[in-house]
Amino acid sequence: MLTELLEKVLHAGGDELEIEYRDRKEWFTAFNGPVGFGIGSLDSEDAKPVFKEIDELKKRKQVSIGSRTYALRFREFESFDETVYRIQMKEIRSNKSVHRIAPKTGSR
Repeated sequence: MLTELLEKVLHAGGDELEIEYRDRKEWFTAFNGPVGFGIGSLDSEDAKPVFKEIDELKKRKQVSIGSRTYALRFREFESFDETVYRIQMKEIRSNKSVHRIAPKTGSR
């Protein structure tokens, strides 16, 4: 469930997922810098698997979505006496795709 939410964030052009409790629901917001927009909500009971997945991903610190792998950074802060969760994603680029050109040696 969490991986699908992270995928929605990427498809929306974002790089962070925020989860905030409000009105007896967990609200999911995609962020790109300071701009965010809602991508969904779940009743708190239905969102419990998301928090279990957060605990699992905190140990791995990365996730694969499609053919790409993303490093994950987790933050928590308080807002109106409720915990807000933020997951930042940054693509891990493979050095294998980088082609280096060796400088030419010798005379002209």
